[in-house]
Amino acid sequence: MGMTVTAVTSLSVEPFSLLVCINRSSRMHELLSIGTAFCVNLLSEGHDDLSFAFGGQLPQEERFALGEWELEEVPYLKDAQVNFACTVDAMFEYGTHSIVVGRIDAIRMPGEFAPLVFGDGRFLPTKGGA
Repeated sequence: MGMTVTAVTSLSVEPFSLLVCINRSSRMHELLSIGTAFCVNLLSEGHDDLSFAFGGQLPQEERFALGEWELEEVPYLKDAQVNFACTVDAMFEYGTHSIVVGRIDAIRMPGEFAPLVFGDGRFLPTKGGA
């Protein structure tokens, strides 16, 4: 199972961690609990289709047909900007969402720096394009 999220941020260096905000009504939320392994894939430029697919434009069972995925404990996108292999360390409810603290167990940075950036209602170029 996978989803697109808009709220991911670094949290701490000690322990190395990040946080992800997930709507409690999402199917993904049901799968997360303390100790659950998950991966945050920061998308690269050109991954617009993956962002839309995992944002709900494709059914769950069709999403992993897009892109090149490697399966370890959890799937990770081989050509993502960065892959953070995490374990749920804590969860806090706030409003409609849960704040999920992910302890980072491993980081993979496979390629050149060209992240997928969304702003002003569109994906923005990051390689000096207009």
